[in-house]
Amino acid sequence: AAEYLNESSIEEIEYTIKTYGEERNYKKIAKSIYEEIQKNKMYTTFDLKNAVLKCTSHKYVTKTLARVFQAIRIKVNDELNILKDTLENSIKWVHAGGRIAVISFHSLEDRIVKEFFSRKSQNCICPKNIPICICNTSPSLKLLKRKVIKPTEKEIMANSRSRSAKLRVAEKV
Repeated sequence: AAEYLNESSIEEIEYTIKTYGEERNYKKIAKSIYEEIQKNKMYTTFDLKNAVLKCTSHKYVTKTLARVFQAIRIKVNDELNILKDTLENSIKWVHAGGRIAVISFHSLEDRIVKEFFSRKSQNCICPKNIPICICNTSPSLKLLKRKVIKPTEKEIMANSRSRSAKLRVAEKV
């Protein structure tokens, strides 16, 4: 992460925080991080934390720090592309009737899983203006539930980290 930050432009840092952290104040935060990098290289998580603290309201510190650290972690580990590759490969390894269950913990992951399951469960991918199907597409997955499965209040009370978990399940056709 330190290597990534120290070698990135302010625009790259802005993009990372905005895209992967979904942080509203990404420009201010990226500017603060970049200024700290220019003064003295970014070496530790404390350096990053201090740069974020300089431009964040005390009221939103915890959420903002979580989003910034999440964004950088996702970027450095290439987590979203790995998730996409894993989903594609999962179809090859699951036999007909087998199920693919994915628990996601933030909206970026969940969106990828939702779109993948939806795309792979479609009967036809022809453009809407064509009246008859000519694509001969057959779905490779069947959605077991249209809606996401979320933890119950009881589960959240037993494990507070489960509050952001979303489960999606599909069956191989």
